[in-house]
Amino acid sequence: MKKGSIAIVGTGPAALMAGTLLVENGFDVQFFDHKKAPARKFLVAGHGGFNLTNTEELPSFCDKYDS
Repeated sequence: MKKGSIAIVGTGPAALMAGTLLVENGFDVQFFDHKKAPARKFLVAGHGGFNLTNTEELPSFCDKYDS
């Protein structure tokens, strides 16, 4: 039996961890985010803590940061 329903806005690492704990404790959880993919920054950063998330078009991004 479910304890209740929870809506989590955002799909960053903290939100996903909170959702996991809630599900493990009997809650029904739904995530809502305006981005296309959940945990995008986390997936790009990996273990090094490097954050490369950017919504800019690739050519423009490369013009600014290309060496």
